[in-house]
Amino acid sequence: MNRILFSALFILNYSFLIFNSAKAQAPSKFKYQAVVRDANGAAIPNENVAIRFQLYNAPAGGSLEFQEDFSPVNTGNFGVVNLEVGENPTVGELTTLDWGNSGFYANIQMRPASGGTYTDISDTRSQLVSVPYALYAMSAGSTSEPLNFTGQGATTIDATGYPSIIISSTDENTTYTAGTGIDISSSNQISNTAPNVDQTLSISADGRSLTISGGNTIDLSALVPPGSIQAYGGITAPAGWVMCDGGSYPNTGANAALFAAIGYAFGGSGGSFNVPDFRGRFLRGVDGNAGLDPDKAQRTEMNLGGNSGNLVGSVQGDEFKSHTHSKTLSLTGGGNAIGWQAEGIDIGATIATNPSGGSETRPTNAYVNYIIKL
Repeated sequence: MNRILFSALFILNYSFLIFNSAKAQAPSKFKYQAVVRDANGAAIPNENVAIRFQLYNAPAGGSLEFQEDFSPVNTGNFGVVNLEVGENPTVGELTTLDWGNSGFYANIQMRPASGGTYTDISDTRSQLVSVPYALYAMSAGSTSEPLNFTGQGATTIDATGYPSIIISSTDENTTYTAGTGIDISSSNQISNTAPNVDQTLSISADGRSLTISGGNTIDLSALVPPGSIQAYGGITAPAGWVMCDGGSYPNTGANAALFAAIGYAFGGSGGSFNVPDFRGRFLRGVDGNAGLDPDKAQRTEMNLGGNSGNLVGSVQGDEFKSHTHSKTLSLTGGGNAIGWQAEGIDIGATIATNPSGGSETRPTNAYVNYIIKL
């Protein structure tokens, strides 16, 4: 038979957990799943094999603490075998192993189901790092509140009705002391007495912070920094925002963060500043050094005290780009220039066209309000 490799997954069966106060014991069995592969790593399907599962207390040498044989085991269509370790051991019992204080290393052996000698499938043993002691570590090996047992009898804990847990002892003098938030009734039933508290999330009036009652406050200002501008479909600005209507505001108090962001860019002086006035205006990005606004130096201030030129807050009026139209007049029908002039037509004169169009030049558009974050 070719040398066979395993890739394995341990699955803990929670139905067989046994605990007592003296020692937290492991499950009486657990599931073991493996893929049987050949020396090239390819799965070996539909083959009967015999598997020996062993647990040692050391990575090399040491004592054999547990052993169980499985035969025949069929690898199925995908080369997968599924074992329930602990049902029929030939050495040791899972329930008597000291899972809390000892490390265990799995050694897998295999042979053909028809017979022969078992051979290790790997030169090294695999340590059981978390399974099957995971539940021991989470439940038996730790507690956030003390639960003390005093007495000489055997104390047992029945958690089958979780979250209700029953504790009992064969010693009538055994006493139980519960930690904070825990109650132990006269029938030794453990209950959680910590009150359920409804907590409220609230956002500040300026929209800059989120607070949970009895807890922490989260600063939201970084999510939408002061000075942020956005289109808005409402007619009244929401909390923490103001309309971009050119209004003047004091630069202290609730407006201090906005003033720190925009200053007097849109107008103002001294103790007050203006917010932008975007009513009826299209917005345009600052040219900087892009060279796309040839008239950036001639831009004017939006409000008195605001920025002009190539800076945020400056404005421009509407304008057509300079251009010309040409029209060629020709003489037809045997006429001559003298005849045209006799009729009052100057051959070299500029001829005006009749007006057409609306009151401004604009693209297709829709109205919104603009608001700015305080």
